[in-house]
Amino acid sequence: MNARKTASAKTRGPVTRPLTAGDLDAVVNIDTALNGRARRGYHERRLAAAKRAPKLHAQFAVEEGGRFTGYVLGKVLEGEFGRTQPAIRLEVIAVSPDSQGHGDGLALCEALEAEARRRGILELRTGASWRDARMLRFLDHAGWSLGSNHVIDCLVADAKLGSSTEETVVVEAHERPADQNDYGLSAANDFDALARDLADVRSLATEDLEAVVRIDRRLTGHDRSAYMKHKLEEALAEVEIGSPLAIVHVLHAHQVHVMFRARLAKPRFGVGEESLEVELYRPEEIPWPEIAFPSVQFALERYLDDRQAGREG
Repeated sequence: MNARKTASAKTRGPVTRPLTAGDLDAVVNIDTALNGRARRGYHERRLAAAKRAPKLHAQFAVEEGGRFTGYVLGKVLEGEFGRTQPAIRLEVIAVSPDSQGHGDGLALCEALEAEARRRGILELRTGASWRDARMLRFLDHAGWSLGSNHVIDCLVADAKLGSSTEETVVVEAHERPADQNDYGLSAANDFDALARDLADVRSLATEDLEAVVRIDRRLTGHDRSAYMKHKLEEALAEVEIGSPLAIVHVLHAHQVHVMFRARLAKPRFGVGEESLEVELYRPEEIPWPEIAFPSVQFALERYLDDRQAGREG
């Protein structure tokens, strides 16, 4: 479910303050207590990202009697999903189990609203599962309303579409769409060849920015050059995309990670918003315990196996 909220006047509540790097342990403890697993790497990256780019983040802590009892992570939406007006996305809001029902969550929402008003942002957005009844009740109590757009998903692992169990579709000859090109000809035919889908897919480069902005302006009618420039600079590296390496269905996150082989086109890279450190490693030097996501470790292992076996590498 997507939800939206218009900033309103602040009410009284527990004490809130900006979240700091020193709060990491307390944040991880609350997250672990609520979800049953530690996500230290994720929260460490979000705190580090906010320190590097404070204008793109809004993060607060709430305390009761000087005791850390909860936190909220917000991210500024600049041009995502075709947006032309900024908004703040509520990424995570969490209150310690023994402090729930005390108004701490409402206080965090109010702190996020106040920060949005200070920045001239008129809308907060977030998402929640229809099955998460407690979160839906909280959002409703906090004054959130149903957004105008909805997220739909499809399980890839068990889907019939594209699998061996997919039902065959038979189209009668007289119902088939007409096509003046005969792609079955054995002789060379430049006209037919040009009509095929022969798009050259590669990684975006800095010199593509002008063309990207031009296409986006035609589609949206707005100039989002600043947003496009920021997103392009986030990568901090130019790569040449190769063949697919791995497709990983991350069930608990409802995500599918698609990994490609690639080559670093230019010998430069850096630490982006989603990273703490970026370094080049020989296979024997890879710090496996420090890799944040199992899907990345899985892809690296498959890559090394393929290279050792003499396959693409």
